[in-house]
Amino acid sequence: MAGGCTGNVGCGSVNNNTRFKMTTTETWNSGPNKCAQWRGTTTTTYKCTQNDLAPGGLRGGNSVDVDAFTYNYNDFFWNNNKIKKGQWIRIPGGGNVYCKATLSETYPRCD
Repeated sequence: MAGGCTGNVGCGSVNNNTRFKMTTTETWNSGPNKCAQWRGTTTTTYKCTQNDLAPGGLRGGNSVDVDAFTYNYNDFFWNNNKIKKGQWIRIPGGGNVYCKATLSETYPRCD
């Protein structure tokens, strides 16, 4: 938990309503893995602990604070910006991210 949360208050969460495997972290800036945060034209790499989230999966809330997410195996869209696979999007404190992809879409779309 980067900022911590209680119950659902201040907890970041993700809804992976796609057919693609998502990866999340609840330990931004600590852990054995590396997460390259997308910053427009550049990235900054931080330590993290990566956890896979299956297609259709939910993570966050109930005192679980998701700090960031990516798709390690597929490019994806974040607020209409195409993001390269493996680049991480930070979730603002207590934010909720919803990702979707119809069967005809090649890439997940997240807001």
